[in-house]
Amino acid sequence: MLIFPSEISLGRLLVRPDGDRAAPWSELGEARGRVAAPPRHEVMMIAAPDLASLTPLAALGSASLHGISLSKTALDNSQLAHLSQVPELRYLDLRDCPITDSGLAALGALENLEELDLSGAGVGDAGMPAVARLANLRKLALRETQVGDEGAAALAALSRLAELDLRATRIGDAGLLALKGLRALAALDLSATRIADAGLAALASMPNLRVLSLESADIGDAGLANLLWMTSLERLDLSGTRVGSAGLANLAGLIRMRSLNLSYLELDREGLERLSGMRELYSLTLAGARLEPGALAALGELASLRALSLRSSNIADGELAGLSRLKNLEMLDLGETPITAQGVPDLRAMRSLKRLALPRAVPEEAVQALRMELPNCAIVAN
Repeated sequence: MLIFPSEISLGRLLVRPDGDRAAPWSELGEARGRVAAPPRHEVMMIAAPDLASLTPLAALGSASLHGISLSKTALDNSQLAHLSQVPELRYLDLRDCPITDSGLAALGALENLEELDLSGAGVGDAGMPAVARLANLRKLALRETQVGDEGAAALAALSRLAELDLRATRIGDAGLLALKGLRALAALDLSATRIADAGLAALASMPNLRVLSLESADIGDAGLANLLWMTSLERLDLSGTRVGSAGLANLAGLIRMRSLNLSYLELDREGLERLSGMRELYSLTLAGARLEPGALAALGELASLRALSLRSSNIADGELAGLSRLKNLEMLDLGETPITAQGVPDLRAMRSLKRLALPRAVPEEAVQALRMELPNCAIVAN
């Protein structure tokens, strides 16, 4: 039995079967009064936005919370000490809270903590030694914080870490190299960081990495040579980098790739042909890409492709016929491209489509005619 104050609600309670991380959280009710949680279930509290104090946690009773989200509340360092009243806590969300480095010392009592989100909080390098003492952490998010190379070096002690989000932090090559001992990492987000080509050498020491985001990092063709042997990769985001067609040769052996984002890159046919070995590729994003005429014809070898985004790219009417070889394609985004009514008839052969986005400039009569040809496809103009 969980015991909360009867006069106010601390927030909402969610539950999911214990041990089933893939299961969605479902609503249990308000965190108010006496609440009976179902047996063998984890309980998560989503704090009310106006929650002013965590002192009521001391009265929880013999049962315990397994997760607490304080995201976007006004709770500061002074309140974090009360979390010690919840020793079974596994998940803690402190996104966008007004906490600082000095407050993180209070987390030391949470020996069972497995997931911690500090995104957007006022923390930096000085607070990372306290985080590094949470030996059971498996998932850590630090996006949009002031953490840099010094803080990253402290995090190298988290040997069980499987997911690490460093998006929009101050980490550079030295910091990433300090993390090369995190061999359990399966997902790493380095988007919009100071990482450059040299730092990617650290990835060779992460054999279990399946998800990697380098969006908007200062990465070029030379850096991709470090991905050559990372055959476990399944999702890769290179959007907004300096990578070109030549660099894609380093991806040719990544045969387990399921999702690839090459948005805003300049690519030719030869570059896209280098993806032909990705027989399991499910999703390809080329939004905003500058594509050489005829380049899209190279995608015909991607028999497993289900989703293709060309939004805001320079694809022209004459290029669409080359997509007809994608017999399993279900989602195609052509929004905000130069496609006109003249190119629409080339889409009629794509019978597998279920969702299609066309530019607003395509006349309604052309859209309606295509709907008649593809009755099982939801077509929008945006």
